[in-house]
Amino acid sequence: MSEDLTKKDVDDEILMEEESDDTPFVEFDISVSPSDPTLELLVNQINRKDIVIPFYQRRYVWKIEQASRLIESFL
Repeated sequence: MSEDLTKKDVDDEILMEEESDDTPFVEFDISVSPSDPTLELLVNQINRKDIVIPFYQRRYVWKIEQASRLIESFL
């Protein structure tokens, strides 16, 4: 895309890209409510399978000090 395009040119290009997109639109009902769950509540939800922990986990990236501070924050 050249730098001398106007806003209308950019809008037209975006519209053309959206029209050529064959991916079907999927709508989800999402319910969000703010909360600060306790550690006990989270553990209970995991045990009841309300929260599913995936089998795959990324490699360990935290420093020991960071992990220690997280654990201390629960105490």
